[in-house]
Amino acid sequence: MNSVVRATVKNLERENELVFPSPKTKLPFKEIWFAFQKVCKKAGITDLRFHDLRHTAATLMVTGGIDLVTVKEILGHSSIEMTMRYAHPTPENKRRAVNVLAAIFGEERYLKEKIVERKQDLSRFRDGFFDKITNS
Repeated sequence: MNSVVRATVKNLERENELVFPSPKTKLPFKEIWFAFQKVCKKAGITDLRFHDLRHTAATLMVTGGIDLVTVKEILGHSSIEMTMRYAHPTPENKRRAVNVLAAIFGEERYLKEKIVERKQDLSRFRDGFFDKITNS
């Protein structure tokens, strides 16, 4: 649980220690699926499976910069390949990845240009120095 969830749960008014008890029995839900379907229907959401929330969570974590190994551990996957099926690439993430490469290679090219300039400066200095020595 992160700090936001922890604080939210702590501040909930509850009749017992359960966070989401059944409104009828005040006991734990035996099957979350029915409650999920009911909430979706009430909210006007169609064609959403409870399992889709895992895909959404994985994608949001990766989009937020969380590495796949960490996402794998949070979701309880046994392999990174399974996590890769859950964490769907987004156009923005692809753009960001390419921009990182562009920045690295742009900086590398800039540094190479500076090295070439310094070598040319040293070469001119050396040539000028030897010209002064030989012509003196």
